[in-house]
Amino acid sequence: ITFDLAGYTWTIGTPLVGSAGTETNAFQLLKDNTVTFGNGVITSDEAKILIQNYCNLTLDGVDVSLTTPGTGMYAVSSNNGSTVVKGGSTITVNDGNYAMDSFTFGDYDGGNVFIEDAVINGDLEIANGGKMTVDGGTVNGNVKVYNYDYGEDENVDEQSFFTVNSGLVNGNVATSEKGQTSIAGGEVTGAVTVNIENGAAATIAGGVFGSIGENVTIDAAEVATITDKGVTKTVVGLGNINQVLETVSENAVVTVQEASEGAALEAPAGVTVKNESGAAIKVNGEDLKAGSEAVAKAPESEKPQTDSADKDKNNGKAEGAKAVQTGDSSNVMLWVVLAVAAVAAGFVILYLKRRHKK
Repeated sequence: ITFDLAGYTWTIGTPLVGSAGTETNAFQLLKDNTVTFGNGVITSDEAKILIQNYCNLTLDGVDVSLTTPGTGMYAVSSNNGSTVVKGGSTITVNDGNYAMDSFTFGDYDGGNVFIEDAVINGDLEIANGGKMTVDGGTVNGNVKVYNYDYGEDENVDEQSFFTVNSGLVNGNVATSEKGQTSIAGGEVTGAVTVNIENGAAATIAGGVFGSIGENVTIDAAEVATITDKGVTKTVVGLGNINQVLETVSENAVVTVQEASEGAALEAPAGVTVKNESGAAIKVNGEDLKAGSEAVAKAPESEKPQTDSADKDKNNGKAEGAKAVQTGDSSNVMLWVVLAVAAVAAGFVILYLKRRHKK
């Protein structure tokens, strides 16, 4: 079923829905259904969970907001099926609440959330076997990846997964108790940390970060910290390092912590590069030994090809040869006069020959 809101606002009040004794949901979307909300606004200031999802749900171009007073509430909670947030959708909650979660409860398969072209204003929670992927969206909040003891819930032993392929997380990402975090790209402006007890792990293959905790595994050859205008970022991956360097000022300082032999950095002139990697690298084509530092110089411009230019200038002829300058107006006029004279002479000769025959 598709709910095309056509630009309208759907405000949910009482009575609310849910399991017997816990009627706290604005929407409860049941398993084995496919539901789409789009092109409008969904809001409530009375529900504790605005959308409780067990089906395959898509939020496409819809603004979802939960403004109920209090804490510990959820705008969109996913316990089963897939939840896709795209099309410029926004999800917003008050401080102390969760914008989204992905969780496994009872005998359900667990939630699988995908944040694409969307803005999430609030914290995220991934727990007890839930899955969530950020792929191009923006999250303005903290992310918690973990498992917790929910009474007799058998899913407490299931791993929870949080993945960032691209996009922006304006907050911290904390992983613990069987949580699994994997970041391949994008930016996390806060800290990425992990408590490795009870099987938790966090791995970074690329991206830009406010800071990276000591127990986080970095799966990349190049790592650098870049300080510019009082802000320090940790950047993972050579391509990401060079991309950040395109935006820094000439007073920036780059400290290369890990690098492969011959890794090539491209930095603006004036940037200080410190090589603490233990491998020789290149900065704008210049060698920089391990344990040394240098101020980046502007790359040399390509030299003009003088020999081919001289050849082209004379059309392949010797330097002293005088080519006909067809662009000279006086020479052009001379050739025109000579041509007219030749034609006139031809007519005179023809006329005299005809008279002679008579």
